[in-house]
Amino acid sequence: MNGTELKGRAYLISGSTRGIGLATARWLSQRGARVLINSRNVPDCQRVAEQLGGAPIPFDVASETALKAAAKQIKASLGDATLAGFIHCAGAMPLQPLLTTSLQDLNGVFARHVGAGYALSQRLSRMMATSGQGSIVFLSSIVSQQGVCGQSAYAISKAAVNGMVVSLAAELAPLNIRVNGVSPGLIDTDLTAVLGDEQRAEIAAATLLKRLGKPEEVAQLIGFLLSDQASYITAQIIGVDGGLRLPNP
Repeated sequence: MNGTELKGRAYLISGSTRGIGLATARWLSQRGARVLINSRNVPDCQRVAEQLGGAPIPFDVASETALKAAAKQIKASLGDATLAGFIHCAGAMPLQPLLTTSLQDLNGVFARHVGAGYALSQRLSRMMATSGQGSIVFLSSIVSQQGVCGQSAYAISKAAVNGMVVSLAAELAPLNIRVNGVSPGLIDTDLTAVLGDEQRAEIAAATLLKRLGKPEEVAQLIGFLLSDQASYITAQIIGVDGGLRLPNP
């Protein structure tokens, strides 16, 4: 893929001031796309947008009211570009066992991973439909398929994201909007740093490649799924986990 293939296209990346979201924003910007940077943290959002030559769109994706207000800002920030897709990276990975997780805690995790993704799809698919094509990528997780102790709320929400991917792919296909998911293993970001060095080392040793993943390695797959090179790929959940899902020989 050359450095200008995505020129004239704009992408909203939720949670794009750190980790995988930031790596994705950089990847897209380097290839000519206009990046719409999203975060609840206004200064961080403005700083990253300035660095990448994009537009800051600060709002809480878990708030439907905030999304409705941000829709006008998104349209105004497109400039000469067309909204070609969005990537839902915003989220949190709480470490909390079942017995201490309240329904309010569970609902909060679902609001950020599932509800926000659904609301973004509702609002932004209308904008993409006017251009005759679009691509949506949701960030899932390997724990959605394998489960994990102490992170049941997170794992369940990501399993729901997988269901959302295939359902929305079917519903939005007539509009020529593709929907896919990326399912990382343990990626070296500040989000996974809460696991601690010892646990991270154990997980790295359990992968076939014997290391943690890098945010850029996930971003490259996301970028491919957004591009025309993936024009026949939809309704897929693709793993980026270093072989963690397989038995360690």
